[in-house]
Amino acid sequence: MERTFNPMKIRRAVLAILCLGLAGAAFAETSGPGVAVEALEGGSALDKAGLRPGDLLVSWETPPDPPANPQGAEGEVRTVFDWLGVKAEQAPRGTVRLRGERSGTAILLEVSKGSWDARVRPRMATDLLERYTEARRRTEAGETEKGLALWDQLVQPGERASWDLRCWLLLEAGEAWSQAGRGDRAREVWHKALAEAQDAQARVAALEALGSSFELASEMAKAEASFRSALEAGEAA
Repeated sequence: MERTFNPMKIRRAVLAILCLGLAGAAFAETSGPGVAVEALEGGSALDKAGLRPGDLLVSWETPPDPPANPQGAEGEVRTVFDWLGVKAEQAPRGTVRLRGERSGTAILLEVSKGSWDARVRPRMATDLLERYTEARRRTEAGETEKGLALWDQLVQPGERASWDLRCWLLLEAGEAWSQAGRGDRAREVWHKALAEAQDAQARVAALEALGSSFELASEMAKAEASFRSALEAGEAA
């Protein structure tokens, strides 16, 4: 998946949140549209705008900015892939207003042009969120085998989930396998994510993950083909 931030700093931030039990406060949430912020890097545009871990984001808008954007634009953030689209297409152009909730209270944040270094996740039903959190906690804490076993359980075909949630879980599971040095297994999982993808940004995420993995494995022809397909999918969005 796209990595424009420092992954080690984000991992340490997430692990600290989990160990302190702050993520446990989110176990009462339900599935539905919107993305929850897990962690963000200090000093990023999102951090300076006041975004905080635990915030729920549901929509975005850009103010008029002639001549490039004379009328402004707006849209929903229903999935992680919507978020990735806003990050890729809107954030580089200038100010973006993000709407959401914090502890049940509406928030409106004005994010200036800059880096959007954050980790977000879909909203999940309580039981799935608990299992996801435990899988991430295990892998972040270095309990690789136990963590990978939990990731495998999360992406079993019998799990009831929307396509976007399942696709995202597969992408994250693939990342866990990749971090464990199992690129072959990671690519197998990312191919499944690609098969689940039902919009352009989801296909881009899966194809970029595959391309990076093939590149690390020195399979340059496959890496080039994956990156080319990702570019074509992005242009078609």
